[in-house]
Amino acid sequence: MKVKDGAPSGSSNLNLTINDCTFDEESDSSKCDSNGATFTVAGYGVDATLSSLRIPNTTLSPAFSPSVTSYKATVTDVKEVTVNATATDSNAKVQITDNYKNLQKGDNKIDIVVTSEDGNVTKTYNIVVTLNITPTEEELLKANTKLKSLEVKGYELDFSQDEKKYYLSVPYKTTSINVTAKGVNDKAKVEIDGNKKLIVGKNTVKITVTSEDTKNKDIYQILVTRQEQKKKVVPTCPNVTTKTEWIIFYAGILGTFTLGIVLGYILCKKDVLNKIFKKREKKEEEPVVVDTLSDTIDLDKTVKEIKNSNKKA
Repeated sequence: MKVKDGAPSGSSNLNLTINDCTFDEESDSSKCDSNGATFTVAGYGVDATLSSLRIPNTTLSPAFSPSVTSYKATVTDVKEVTVNATATDSNAKVQITDNYKNLQKGDNKIDIVVTSEDGNVTKTYNIVVTLNITPTEEELLKANTKLKSLEVKGYELDFSQDEKKYYLSVPYKTTSINVTAKGVNDKAKVEIDGNKKLIVGKNTVKITVTSEDTKNKDIYQILVTRQEQKKKVVPTCPNVTTKTEWIIFYAGILGTFTLGIVLGYILCKKDVLNKIFKKREKKEEEPVVVDTLSDTIDLDKTVKEIKNSNKKA
């Protein structure tokens, strides 16, 4: 039996010829019968694919296909999973990384390496298994971002922990509102912004809640509308007015007109006010200075002469 050199791996058909010869002494010759037979010789396999891949109690995404090499799966509250991987070629070698035995919270990448029978071909499949752990009550409280109460002084809010948006209308004179917010977890951080310096129209007040573990954040909103300033209404004469109303109306006009004239006159004529209200000041008599011709004149003699002249006359 002879096998040709260089035959490819896998299944090959080989022709084998067997010669059966008999020697005849009388004729001094040999006789051979030739019978043909066919044998099948199998070579080493080169297939490195999987025919199936699954993890019990969960679903792979996407669905398994031999040509797809990356998958995702999610499990809860387990530390270990079972990976079932079957090679297309039963003689191929399948190896799985052992981290499926000790899963950590979050993502865990598991590799499945398939090596062909001849050892020359490899193919790697991987599954990212996400482990979710049910949190304890303490962990839930630390992660809580809900409000326990939300109040605006002087106004009523229909508050609910799950409602994140509220509406409020305030008068024009209101330029700020007093907002009080408390978290379910007293250790959560609560920040209030936008409740000061309200403008006319729409304003947004944000209440940001950050969890104690700082991993979560939530935002509540109060949409505040500050009303416009009301314009003063100037009364006008009605179309239909009673006699009494007309009398009051004209009396008011006349009284206002008269008062205006009087006040105007008084203000313009300040001297009138001065004469009415200003007290007269007493004038002091000023001494009269008598000029004399000489300090030596005899006044008595002069007086006598004047009297005598008057008698003669």
